[in-house]
Amino acid sequence: MPAHVTVLPSDSVGGLPRAKNLALRESTGDLVLFLFPGVVPGPGAVERLLLQMNEHPDWGGVAGRWNNEQGQAEKGYNVRRFPTFTALLWDLLLINKLVPSNRVTRSYKMHDFDHGSLCEAEHVNDCAFMARRGLLSDLGGFDESYSFGWFDQLEMCRKMRQRGCPVYYDPASVFLSTGRQPLVNRMLAERYVDFYRDESRFVRREFGCRRWHIFRVTLAAGMVMRLAFAGMLPGKTRSRALQRYRSYVSDGYIQGMRASYVALLKSLFAPASREVGN
Repeated sequence: MPAHVTVLPSDSVGGLPRAKNLALRESTGDLVLFLFPGVVPGPGAVERLLLQMNEHPDWGGVAGRWNNEQGQAEKGYNVRRFPTFTALLWDLLLINKLVPSNRVTRSYKMHDFDHGSLCEAEHVNDCAFMARRGLLSDLGGFDESYSFGWFDQLEMCRKMRQRGCPVYYDPASVFLSTGRQPLVNRMLAERYVDFYRDESRFVRREFGCRRWHIFRVTLAAGMVMRLAFAGMLPGKTRSRALQRYRSYVSDGYIQGMRASYVALLKSLFAPASREVGN
């Protein structure tokens, strides 16, 4: 880190939105950089973000390029467009993996975009995200009703754009993940039910009650598909399928997720006070 940057560790026990809000309240500078554990800045990465924010006072925030251990951009996570209802269903049903060339997924996850180009973005990652502290505070901070994260960042990016303070993605500011599995997958493995509870809450807010019910049925179908894939196919067949469809995860990861798939299915059929989305 540059010498004039103050580093404040933050406890994420209560969820990522809460951790970011704690860091926001404890910070004192005009700019705040959110940097997740397991992601380290490359040479000049933080200085680059500082330069961009100082040279563009109208920008609300800017995200760096998050690379995996092999040095490749985490496409689909670095920068996205706001999700459509169809795009979220496609993810649940694994159409994004089975037919990666489909227009819905390509547009939503910006696989139709050169990730080496600077751009104004609708939704950027918060793994390496610099923003104006005063603006974040004025907007009420991150929504702590989301326990996992991700959707709090999506909504914050939208609020910043609506305020007239756009967010940008700058690939010249490179941050490197130190783990073999993408950070999102490691976090998702630990908080699987929480993530889909957040997604369900987002769908209900964004698309209404009728589509929320459709989402829940599709979510259940998606979990059944994943359990069938994990438990009914021979191991070699699964491994070949994962390689063919360019999955980020290994067969061992899939096997380790079986309990999470079951837990999520059970939560969908729990009493109303406990079900996903409430």
